[in-house]
Amino acid sequence: MPKTQGDQREPLPPDYTAKLLDIAISLHDREATRRQQRTTFSATFIHIGVAIIAGLFSIAVVLLEIAHPAAK
Repeated sequence: MPKTQGDQREPLPPDYTAKLLDIAISLHDREATRRQQRTTFSATFIHIGVAIIAGLFSIAVVLLEIAHPAAK
């Protein structure tokens, strides 16, 4: 907004201010939803990844036991 005399700006019209607030709230809500989806997605795949790695180590231990049995 252009400045008027005395380095002051004219106040924004109420409908313009309301529209800016609606846009800001909408952007915030969208970002909050994205953040929640990303958190849920990451948490799910971290647990799945840990389960897969644990399974692979278990299989490796069994295969090593079969290949090199312990002396009794």
